Amino acid sequence: RGHAADVALRRRAITETMSASGASIIEQGDLEALGEGVARFAAAQWHCKKNEDRVHVSGPIPGLCDAVVQLYDSHGGKLAGQYCVGNMVPAIEEAFFSSPGNAKFSNDREALYNATNDTGFHPKLDIAITAAFEKIDVEVKRIDQSGTTAVVVLLKKHGPNGDVAVKCAWCGDSRAVMAKNFEYGAGGLVDLSSDHKPEVPSEQARIERHYKDIHGDNSFKSREAVGRRGDGNDGSPKGASPGGTQRRGNLDVEVTIGHKDHHFDEDAGEGEDTFGEMKGPSRSKSVKGNGQDANSGSRISYVGFYKDTKTGQALSKERVFSSSGESHGVSRSIGDRGAARACVATPDFKNTILSASGGGRIVIASDGVWDCYSSQKAMATIKGVSKVDTAAKKMCVAAREKREYGGFSMDDISVIVVDVGKWKPSSGGEGKQPGGCSCVVQ
Repeated sequence: RGHAADVALRRRAITETMSASGASIIEQGDLEALGEGVARFAAAQWHCKKNEDRVHVSGPIPGLCDAVVQLYDSHGGKLAGQYCVGNMVPAIEEAFFSSPGNAKFSNDREALYNATNDTGFHPKLDIAITAAFEKIDVEVKRIDQSGTTAVVVLLKKHGPNGDVAVKCAWCGDSRAVMAKNFEYGAGGLVDLSSDHKPEVPSEQARIERHYKDIHGDNSFKSREAVGRRGDGNDGSPKGASPGGTQRRGNLDVEVTIGHKDHHFDEDAGEGEDTFGEMKGPSRSKSVKGNGQDANSGSRISYVGFYKDTKTGQALSKERVFSSSGESHGVSRSIGDRGAARACVATPDFKNTILSASGGGRIVIASDGVWDCYSSQKAMATIKGVSKVDTAAKKMCVAAREKREYGGFSMDDISVIVVDVGKWKPSSGGEGKQPGGCSCVVQ
């Protein structure tokens, strides 16, 4: 038997072992408030040593929605995700009813339930969710240094025909994807969220606006603004400039967005180009800037990426480097006491309606999946899998195998699968799943 056959056999054996014991069902059941047999869910996880992901699916927030699905991918510790699971839903409810004009609904939840706009939800619900994210962000920062991404999906009956309204609120790079009508092709797949990462152009624009609001319109500049953007042919992220580096410990960082008046070289004179060579202090040193001396403890926040000192090749994607000396690969999160001020907890939103006749499957997963799969390829791993618990576990196993053999570092993998609407078995599927019935396949 050849080497390739041995590798394939070993890989299949490991995959079978993973499938049998590695991925565990954490929660599963029916979303009964949406109606009998309408929706069912399962949450599966494959932990690494960190065990920092947290998931939870709960019932109604009376008057506001019929179910809440939550996923948190913590970093720097477990507390941030744990805190969100226990406090996010109460915080949303509190924020909504404490808002002017909403208190009248506190004793009339039926009237509130019907006070909706075309999204199927109350028009002020987004404001309450944003307030809840930002409140919990402050609370986590007070008690711990950890942080977390967040995906919160609300579901609610919509109209007399049995349609279901879906609202996704998120910050960070955990992701929600939906297969409308259980179609897995380009026409059926919809990203309910988009990753909040420093290399995303819209996030870079937001970060630059954030600092300009604080320091003035001419304060923070990108490489593009000074006409020194690269084309990516040297291996660095497209838009970076050769040169313009800062020493962070033993690594160089190419700065792509920074303050024009801060100088990373402790010997630099006033007025030198910030986007020149930024060989300077390590994390433990201060940085001159805007008239402050090097011993003032003032350092700057900026966006950049690690690169090889000799070759200039990128060693990471762009990150947000904070004045605390920390750096983060997400541009929005809850918690993260040491993150830059531009790393906010403000969520984005996306709304959609699932028709009663078509339904659909919603998958929410941590970056344990999305680091190694696109939305389309991840969803393809569960195409034709009828049972929600089997689908959740199968995606966990696929992601673990991809990380094992694809050169990715180990990470927690969490997947929540929610099926809305009556199941319509697809060709080549595993068979029908009647109504709200679900079982655990151990």
